[in-house]
Amino acid sequence: MLANEILQADADLTPDRRCETGAVDDHPSTPWREWDQSEAPIAQIVGYMLDSIHFDFSCNLRTRTAIRLLSHIIGKTCTCGKHVPQTLVCVYEMMNIVSSWEALDWRNPLREKGIAAFSQRYARTALPPLL
Repeated sequence: MLANEILQADADLTPDRRCETGAVDDHPSTPWREWDQSEAPIAQIVGYMLDSIHFDFSCNLRTRTAIRLLSHIIGKTCTCGKHVPQTLVCVYEMMNIVSSWEALDWRNPLREKGIAAFSQRYARTALPPLL
């Protein structure tokens, strides 16, 4: 679902896939072994996701990688926050929360108290009105 959303948001994106249909391999994920997703471009991440779907291997995305993908969707869809499509409102709001959370000093009481404080602090929406 995430891969489809990215491809819809970014029509110019060409996924960089590594697995080939004709390859005989007990482990189809082998071409992606030792792959560093922290430095990977969006095209490679989407290629990895599509290969995992089509070749039935586990797609293990790091949280930071998933957030990069969500940022890419928002960036390609809306840069001002005033006309975010209804289907992406939750993604946009999550990015606002993540941005605010990451800006907190590590000694901030919200960080010390963990997720409970996080959910209390950001329980209300901060989205601008949608047109």
